[in-house]
Amino acid sequence: MSLVGQALLDCSYSDESATFERHFHNAHEIIYVCDGSVGLQIGGSSYTIGPETLVFIGKLEEHKLQVISEPYRRYFLQLTPAQLDHATGDPMLKSIFLSRPNGFCHSLNLSGTSIPVWGNTESVFQAMLTEHRSDLPYANSTAMALLKLLLIHCYRISPASFPFSTKRFGKPINEIQQYIDENFTKDIRLDDLATRFYISPSYLSHSFREWIGSSPKQYIVRSRIAYARELLVTTSDPVNDIALRCGFGDTSNFIRSFYKETAMTPLQYRKFYK
Repeated sequence: MSLVGQALLDCSYSDESATFERHFHNAHEIIYVCDGSVGLQIGGSSYTIGPETLVFIGKLEEHKLQVISEPYRRYFLQLTPAQLDHATGDPMLKSIFLSRPNGFCHSLNLSGTSIPVWGNTESVFQAMLTEHRSDLPYANSTAMALLKLLLIHCYRISPASFPFSTKRFGKPINEIQQYIDENFTKDIRLDDLATRFYISPSYLSHSFREWIGSSPKQYIVRSRIAYARELLVTTSDPVNDIALRCGFGDTSNFIRSFYKETAMTPLQYRKFYK
């Protein structure tokens, strides 16, 4: 199945033990822990995640995970910003992936709750996994509908987990984030962003960091690095070409930035993961 028109980037189930060192994805991620427990660090927040708990990790959020108790059964899915927009254009429902104000909690325990018609949460993930792997008519539409149903259920349980309107700068900052997601390979400057969205550069920088969890510059660089990682593994393009394709002005700057984020050079990364 091609990625074009696909509802989800990935949807999987696993019961294998695993430890993941600090990393980030160029996509949003949901983990649903069915059994077992894990220690999870996302940015500066640390959690112990037990059964029947969802974890929402936004695009480019650094995280690492260590299994505490087994069996560690979980579902996980990833979706790009465009796929999230397709599944739900509702800014409130999307905010659990996008907004990171102070005190935000990435986890949501669903024990003792049931989703109308479907019952337990695991049944919804089983259905999403089935539809994701299916070639039946409307499989993508069904997967998107199930994801939206899950998000609505989570909102009804915990509206505070969806912090869209709690700050007056939330809406423009999310629009700026979306603009960067769509244009990070271009030359994006803070002053140009401020002009485009009619706010001052200092206010933009401060508000973006408070709302998203990183500065605009960090977000742009991490978007480029995430794209470069994908190209290094999926293509044989020269490093120079990948640097330019991802928006870096020169190869030396690309290599420095890549090493800072991954502790590897681009060629080392390609050799290790390809």
